[in-house]
Order: sequence, then C-alpha cells, then structure tokens
Amino acid sequence: MHDFSQCNCREGSSNILLLLSRLTVIRPFEKGDPFSLLIETLNALNAGDILACISSYHKLTSALIHSKARRVSGDVWRDYLLYLLIETPHAFAKAAAAGIEDEPLYSAMRTDLCVLGTLSSLKDEDIRRFALEKQHDTKLSPHRNDPIGLASTSAWSGAPVRHTASNTQSTASFITTCEADYISWQYDNALMHDEYVCDETLEEIYLRFLQTADWRPFAEDLWSFFSSYGCGDFIKHKLFTYDCKKGLVPLPSLAEREALFPVSFYEMQHRKALEHTISFMQGSRVENMLICGGAATGKTELLLSLCDELPELRLVLCNAASCTALSELFEAISCQPLRFMVLLDNIRFDSDEADTLLSTLECTKLLPKNVLLCATSRSRGEERNFPLCITMPYPTLNDFVDIISEILSQYDVRIQSELIRSRCIDYQAEAKEKLSLSAAKRIADEYIKKQGGFYADI
Repeated sequence: MHDFSQCNCREGSSNILLLLSRLTVIRPFEKGDPFSLLIETLNALNAGDILACISSYHKLTSALIHSKARRVSGDVWRDYLLYLLIETPHAFAKAAAAGIEDEPLYSAMRTDLCVLGTLSSLKDEDIRRFALEKQHDTKLSPHRNDPIGLASTSAWSGAPVRHTASNTQSTASFITTCEADYISWQYDNALMHDEYVCDETLEEIYLRFLQTADWRPFAEDLWSFFSSYGCGDFIKHKLFTYDCKKGLVPLPSLAEREALFPVSFYEMQHRKALEHTISFMQGSRVENMLICGGAATGKTELLLSLCDELPELRLVLCNAASCTALSELFEAISCQPLRFMVLLDNIRFDSDEADTLLSTLECTKLLPKNVLLCATSRSRGEERNFPLCITMPYPTLNDFVDIISEILSQYDVRIQSELIRSRCIDYQAEAKEKLSLSAAKRIADEYIKKQGGFYADI
C-alpha cells in the first residue's frame, strides 16, 4: 500500500504503526524525534483523545520543521525520511563506507527502504482526516471504546488497556477552533539552498527517491554512494577540526572561503605541495610534509588551497593539544573511503606538545593508507618525521607590491604600482614588522573597501 488517502482512520493509523514497528536499521526512535511524535499522535488518536492527538501533531510538525533535513522534496515529512537515509551515519552507511559486506544488514536495509517508501506517501491531510473521522465516530457513540485502537496504544506505550469515555462537546469545540490554524507539511521552492560537497551525485539520488514510493531497489544505489563518498558529515563538508573531547567538527565557514592562493610569489612552493598531494590522491605512499616559514607567510593557506583544488580531498585541522589523540583520529577516518590530509597546525618542535607528538608518530608510523600527515611550523623540525619540507620565505618589497596587485586583480581593482609601493613603505614604517602575506591582504582590503567591493579576510 502506497496511498493512505484510501484508508479510513482505523486502517491508516494501524498500518502506519505496523510499518514503523518493522524498521530495523533506522532505529531506535529517540524521544522527541518525528517518528516518536508520530507514534504519540496515532496512539492518542486510537485512544480517542483528539486533544492530545492535535497537540502531538503540532509537536511533530515542529520537529520536522526544525530538523536538519534539507528542503529538497516540497514536503518536510519526506525531507526528513531522506535525511535519515542519506545524511545520518546509520549502520548500513557505515558498513558501506568501510567496505564491509554484511548480507543480513543489507537485507534489513531493503526492508527499511520498503517501509520508508510507503511512509513517504503519508500526507498531513491524512492525519487531519483521521482525526476528523475519529471525532465524528465519537460524536455518534461517545461512550464506545475502540478495542483495536486501545490495544495498539497499549502495545506502543507499555501501559495496560484502559477504557475511557470521551468528552464529545469539548473535543468538537477544540477541533473546530484548530482547523483555521492547520499547519501543512508542504511548501514551495523545493531547492537545495545550502551546499554539500557531494551535491552533483546527491541531486541524482534525490530525484530517484522522489520519482517513486518504491524505494526498495535503491539499496544498491545507497551502498555505492556511501562506499564512494563516506557517510555523515563527510557527505556535507570538506574541512574539519579535531578536538579530543568533541571529535571531528565541520568547518563550513572555511569551506565557503574564497580561495586567494596561490600568488605568483609562492608558485614553486604551491606546485611542489600540489604534486605531492596528487601522488597521495592517486594511491601512492608518500612522505609526511612540513610547511615551514615565518609568521603570517601563508603556511596554512597553502594547504587549504590544495583542498580547494582537489574536490575529493578532506582536510582535518589539529592543534597541538589534539596531537595526543592522533591514534583515535586515525581510527575514525580510516574506515571512510575518502582521502584525508591531517594538518598539525603551528607545531612548536621545542614544546612539550611536540615531544608527545613525536612519540605518537613513532608509535603510528604505519599511517592509514588514506591519510597524508602534514604540519606547519616556524622551525624546521625533525627530518625523520617530516622528510619533505617546503619553506615559505618572506617577500621583498617588490614582491610584496606584486602580491597586493595580484590580490586586487582578483577583485577587478586596479591601482597604480607607485601608489601601492608608497603605501607599503608607510605600512612597514608604521607596523615595524616583516612584510607578509597577511599584511598584503590587509593593505589590499583597504583598497577594495574604498572601491566599494568586498573582501573576506581569512
């Protein structure tokens, strides 16, 4: 059955509860999530408590609206089902991402797809119609109890069956009042307003699910998707930080940054790092890479630019405090089909954290095949841990002027070189610091704002 519009109240609510009870992979239901609230709504309906049914329905609608589901189908209920299947790291998604074939799990997922496909045809007007039918039946026989509905409620809640009489007059008044405030699950403009890194493939998957209510054949498509793109946040984001307590945390703000690197002055460094990373992406075993240079020379941005240029690369940014938990990080990402650059940012090789880091590296010399270990530092470090070192020098005054001109050209801002040079000399005298990539961006920002443009500082 793929259409609840042909069901009466008793058939519809019983069938929905039966379908939910058959879910295996997409389970358990948490208190306050849409599934548990749908069960609560139907239980109240079966018990003849229309007031509680209406209240639970609005809680359900609120949960759907505030869920993390993308607006892709024109219906918040169907959006939520797609979110559960595609975006949550359930057991099937994790197994596919890790390449672990498990026939019972695969079979259970096919059953879940059949169930969720059927549930995707549920409309808000179906529940509204069920409630009105129940109200009508209660009016005709106010002291009659529904044995099937009461038994169903008892089964889900664990409570004993209780036969209660309904207050017909107050219920009817409440229903009449609420009809004008009815909240629909449908909406216009079903577009992907946000951006995920896998959107080109995701769009095709969404279309397949939305074209039919028979979702069972899509188990193989989902397996292929997860085995290629990973699961959970790896579907959405490319850049992460790693915290010992919080684990992997996405960095959407960095993912949306405008790439301003490389500038010509660092072309050699960029090319060397890019070639090394491409070799890693192609499956070669490569050496750990260190980007070494003074403050604000663009060490971290050089590596971030590689993530911009290589769509399949994921980058995990770690600070010194996270170095003690590298083994846990490696374990978390080794079961994903993606390739990761793990960046130990701003490491001081003369610190206690560095001692812990070096000890950890000695214990984890066999890195996962999908991990490229990189670091940035102001000092050279130890060659045995980072055999490949790329040095980022400070620019001369002439190079500094050229860097600013190149940044301005990306925003179609044209300033005479003589004026830029004069401003650079003034800046150097005022700031009394070395000329750097960050300083070049600050000066370029001044000109861009004067021209009425916009420049996102990184």
